[in-house]
Amino acid sequence: MPFRPLFRGLILVLLISSAAPVAWAHELGTIQVTATFEREGTWRVAIAIDEEHIPPVTVARPGETRFGPIAGLTPPLRARLGAFLSALADRSALAFDGRTVTPERISVDLPPPPADDPFAPPPKVTLHLTGATPPGAHAASFSTTLPLRYYPIAYQNAGDEMPTRRWQEAGKTGAPFGLDPRVVPPSRATVVRRFWSWGYTQVLPRGVGEILFLLGVFLLSTALPVPPVLPVLPTLARQTVTLAAAQTLALAAGVSGAVSLSLRLTGPALGLTTAGLALWSLLSGADRARRCRFALVFACGLVHGLAFAGALRALGLPRRATWLAVSSFDLGVLAAEMTVLAAAFLLLGPPWNRQPWYTRAP
Repeated sequence: MPFRPLFRGLILVLLISSAAPVAWAHELGTIQVTATFEREGTWRVAIAIDEEHIPPVTVARPGETRFGPIAGLTPPLRARLGAFLSALADRSALAFDGRTVTPERISVDLPPPPADDPFAPPPKVTLHLTGATPPGAHAASFSTTLPLRYYPIAYQNAGDEMPTRRWQEAGKTGAPFGLDPRVVPPSRATVVRRFWSWGYTQVLPRGVGEILFLLGVFLLSTALPVPPVLPVLPTLARQTVTLAAAQTLALAAGVSGAVSLSLRLTGPALGLTTAGLALWSLLSGADRARRCRFALVFACGLVHGLAFAGALRALGLPRRATWLAVSSFDLGVLAAEMTVLAAAFLLLGPPWNRQPWYTRAP
C-alpha cells in the first residue's frame, strides 16, 4: 500500500525523538561540575546530578560525609539520593597546586524551575562544596573517583566573561586551571609586608598633617638638654606611649565598626588636633600644660586613630587575615611616628635647647 512507507517513516521519527533526551543526557554526563573562585578568597564547586544515570553506590550512612552532614538534605532527597550524594562528596576533591583542600561546607539543593520558560528541562539536584582558597595558590584542579566515565567541568575566576570548559575523565585529574591573582588571598608574610608599608607611608612621606602633629607632641614635651638627655627621655617616651595606645585603641574600634569618622571630616579633624595642641602650648601656663599634656595627647591620638581606621577600610582588608593586617598597619604607623620624633629629637633638640626663648618645662 502507498501509505505503508509513510507510516514506517513516522514510527522511526517518533522512536528517534523519544530516544533523543536519553542520548542527550549521556552526552552531558552523569554530573556537570562548575568551579568558581571568588575575589574574597573563597571557592565554590557546584555539581549538578543527572538522577537517571547515576551508578549504584553503597555507604554506611546516607547523607553523611567524612567532612560532616550534608546541609539542606530533605527526607525525600535522602531516601532518593542520600547514598550517592555522600559518595560523591567523599570521593571528589579540589586541589590547589596539587594539594587537596577540605571543604568548609557541604550542601544540596534543588533549584526551582524557571518561571519564564515552561519548556525548559527540569532543574537538577546540585551538590555544593565551598571553602577557602589557600594563600599564594596558582592553579586548581577538580577530580572524582566515582565510576562516571566522562563529565563536563567549567572553571571560572570572578570577573571572567566566560568560563573555561572541558571534558574530564573520572578517576583522573585534569589539566590545572590557572587562578587570577585577584581571587587568591595573599600569604601572611605578604599581608605583613604590604600593610606595614601602607601604615608607614600614611605618615612618611604623605602625612603632612600627621608630621606637624608629631612635631607638636615633641614641642609639648620637656626641654631636651644635650648633654644629658636621659632626664628628658622618660617624659617624651611616656607621651609617645600615650599617643600609641590611643591610636591603637581607636584604630581597633574604627575597623570593627564600633566607632567611625567620616572621610569628609578626617582632614579638618586632624587639622584641629594640630592647632589645638599648638594653642594649648602657647596659651596655657607651663604648669597647666605639664599637668594636662598626657590627656591632650591621648585625646588627639584617638582622633588620629579613627582617621587611620578610615584610610585602612578604604584600602581594603583581607577577609581571613583582618587583624594581622590591622596590626601590621598599626606597627607601620608607629614606626613612622618614631622616625619623625627621633628626627625632631636629633635635629631640633640640641640647637633649640641652647636658646633663651625655648621654654623649659621640667
